[in-house]
Amino acid sequence: MYGDAARAFSQMRDAARRDGVNIKLTDSYRSYSAQVDVARRKGIYGVRQPNGKLGLAARPGTSNHGLGRAVDVNLGASPGASQWLRANAARFGFKTIPREPWHWEFTR
Repeated sequence: MYGDAARAFSQMRDAARRDGVNIKLTDSYRSYSAQVDVARRKGIYGVRQPNGKLGLAARPGTSNHGLGRAVDVNLGASPGASQWLRANAARFGFKTIPREPWHWEFTR
């Protein structure tokens, strides 16, 4: 993550720990080539895939992961994180999107 986003995430993670919640990540910064790979495997966000599902990946070059502004939380390995983030992430400048409750973007 880039400077402001990384600082805000560290503060948010520390606050969660004080509340007994350990936020574990599956992804954060993603290089352009890594985003190309994700887009190939998961499809472009909002575009219907051959399997009938909507794609989940941003177009390469536009991803908030590639801009250093997003993290993906391992919700299965982070008990209580989903509820804690929904209640507290905004005060640290983070928001999620309904289709991806694991994905948190820095918005300040």
